[in-house]
Amino acid sequence: MMEVDVDLEFLNQSSESDNLMQERSDALFHTIQTLNIIERGIILLFLEGKSYKEIGEITGFTANNVGTRMVRIREKLTNKIKSQDQWN
Repeated sequence: MMEVDVDLEFLNQSSESDNLMQERSDALFHTIQTLNIIERGIILLFLEGKSYKEIGEITGFTANNVGTRMVRIREKLTNKIKSQDQWN
């Protein structure tokens, strides 16, 4: 039988990286939950891969208005996450 040499350090780094990504994902999801219902709906539709036009059709906003709202939502999320120091 042939032995297989596994680089356990690589697996450890991969696991740490996966854990960090999961922590960041959890922090982002938690922060999204603090948004108002309209902002939360827009960002969740965006994260599902919808275009601004599609989001506008769903919400009744124009694509330009969705774009403006997305800028503000991103800023709000960034500020909330930084203030909570969840990325470090």
